[in-house]
Amino acid sequence: MHIFDDYYYFYLVVKHGGFSAASEATHITKSKLSRRILELEERFNIKLIQRTTQYFQVTPLGQQFYEECQKIVNQIEYSKNVLLQQKSEPQGLVRISCPNVMMQFQIRPILNAFFKTIPESPTRTGVDQSPCRCVT
Repeated sequence: MHIFDDYYYFYLVVKHGGFSAASEATHITKSKLSRRILELEERFNIKLIQRTTQYFQVTPLGQQFYEECQKIVNQIEYSKNVLLQQKSEPQGLVRISCPNVMMQFQIRPILNAFFKTIPESPTRTGVDQSPCRCVT
């Protein structure tokens, strides 16, 4: 998504206070950052940053645009964290096959302690009395 990348590059340059600082912080070349912001300005026929080799200043429109880009970046970070949080919590079915006596006295206390640490997890347990074939 090329246009979003341009918004992100603009956000980085303003956040870091210039092309050199943004380049050092992100390892994106200064020429790429400059070129993409220039393309963004040309696409909308606007000036977001006043710049020379010694001068860097965000225009009022650029400041307003930066604040909107900041909201987008923050929302994306929040969305990413939602996905990472989901991934970090254990999930799925726990299936254990063992004799009834073993389940009662050895396994069940361990399972109870485990499921107390994850109260929102769906749990299903059952005991099967059918003979078990051991694989060695």
